[in-house]
Amino acid sequence: MAEEFKCSICEERRRVVPRHVASLEPLPPKFHTIVTDVGHWYHPGLKDHCQFLVVTDEGSRFRVAKIVFKGPKQQPSGATCVQFLPENWCQIFGNSRTLHLDPAGNFRSQAIQDYCDRHEVFLDMVPGEAHWKICVCEQAVQGLKMVMDKLYSAEETISAEEALATAVRVFNQRDWSRPVFDYQPGELVFYWRQQTGFPEGDRCDVGAGKRAAPTAPPEDSDEELILDAGTGQSFKGDVSGAFLQEREYPDVLHCVPCDEICDQMQVPRGSVTRLRRACYGLVDAPLEWYRSVSEFLESIGLERTWSDACTWVWRMEGELRGMVSGHVDDFLFGGEDRDKQWQGIIHKIQQRFQWGDWEKDSFIQCGVKVDKVEEGYLLSQPQFVDGLKEINLNATRRRQRESVDRVCHSPGAAEALAAVNGEDTLYYARYQWSELEYGNVDVRDAQGCVSRVPGCVVTDSRNVYDKLNNEVLVVKGAEKRTDLELLGLKEAQAATGLSIRWVHSEAQLANSLTKVGNCRELELHYKTGHQRRIVEDDQMRSARKRKQEGMAPLAGLEEEKTGECVV
Repeated sequence: MAEEFKCSICEERRRVVPRHVASLEPLPPKFHTIVTDVGHWYHPGLKDHCQFLVVTDEGSRFRVAKIVFKGPKQQPSGATCVQFLPENWCQIFGNSRTLHLDPAGNFRSQAIQDYCDRHEVFLDMVPGEAHWKICVCEQAVQGLKMVMDKLYSAEETISAEEALATAVRVFNQRDWSRPVFDYQPGELVFYWRQQTGFPEGDRCDVGAGKRAAPTAPPEDSDEELILDAGTGQSFKGDVSGAFLQEREYPDVLHCVPCDEICDQMQVPRGSVTRLRRACYGLVDAPLEWYRSVSEFLESIGLERTWSDACTWVWRMEGELRGMVSGHVDDFLFGGEDRDKQWQGIIHKIQQRFQWGDWEKDSFIQCGVKVDKVEEGYLLSQPQFVDGLKEINLNATRRRQRESVDRVCHSPGAAEALAAVNGEDTLYYARYQWSELEYGNVDVRDAQGCVSRVPGCVVTDSRNVYDKLNNEVLVVKGAEKRTDLELLGLKEAQAATGLSIRWVHSEAQLANSLTKVGNCRELELHYKTGHQRRIVEDDQMRSARKRKQEGMAPLAGLEEEKTGECVV
């Protein structure tokens, strides 16, 4: 009987202890749902009982804490908790959508319910049987107390406020740098684009110029399409296996191919071979491909432009007859369809390289869909827009402004700097257009090349216009640095024939690109078929005054007399 006896307690202990039921509820978006709880910490050195309030975001685990009371018999009330939220959380992150808390104890107050109703926050009371819903905040309280104990053991003179602030900072830094398990490579590229470089960040290392290959920016493709709109057809070609079609590798480079390549080459595995072509993955493979293309195009009569190293033009007796622009292995061709000599050059290019796609009048170039229409070319990005996904951004992100590149202390200084930066971009556009249209560029006389193309800077700032409209610019007043910067525009007026025009604010298309909420100019631009007019107003009336007089935003002098506006 004794051998067969089984203790019920021992049998119960042998059973596998069941795990806690896992929650299948997904994490809410960052700063969408917050949890709050009260923690207690005893300061051994000062003999103080500290009551601190913690607010934790469930999506990001970001936490904010503050000591609200000190004393063994002091407990925070509901009014104290309500006061803590707008002062320490809402003014930084805004109002949340949901608030989780334990209704017992300190949070048993009608003030919290009134606060949530007034700010449209869903108050989710967590019952005792579902206390796991606020485990995020409870774990945060335990972690803060543990770090505070260690801080006191390391430095006994530390205050409770400093210990709590240090503990919160430690956990926030750890949680915000924790690994991301659903990482995608595109997120790293997006992160790179948000980084601010150092002033010396554009310096290249030694030898980098010998390996880097130039690529054509998207703006050059736009200028080629403008030229093609007035001349004839445009083609887009895609070279397949571009790096394997380049010239023979000029340097001596030995390597050991992988076993699969050795088997295909019918050589023993581990054989040392000499590289004859700059294959994909080699550092200078893009540069060798660029040199191969440039040498071939120049051998058949095309000349490379100075303004863009990836654009080649073909001229006959000084007249532009054809143009080629390349972006790695994607090429854009423009010229007359009835020009037999140009078609012969296109045929030579087709014979030299192996092409994949060869499209005409409707194609995708550098991610932009190009369609030939009756008025010219229509550029759009429907596939790119359809593939966009929502990016959850928190309220603590840094705001980046691209309108000016330095701090301006007044609107007049910002307008002046924007005009100077705009003229700088216009200078390059005039230089490139002059080279494409006329040729015979003297790189040592850039102003002479730019002067062949008229240029105009349009501003809606009367201050900038009045200073540049005078015969000479006198440096005076409070903003002398702004006047000195405008001297560059004054010099451009005399050297390159630059003209300065003024328009009212609703006729300035740039406002919709740099200011929040000003979309009327852009909507009007769409309604007028992407046509724009520089409004002439001899009285220089503001947009508000013109609206009071019943004038349309783009109405000029003739429309003011007749009452009609035609763009």
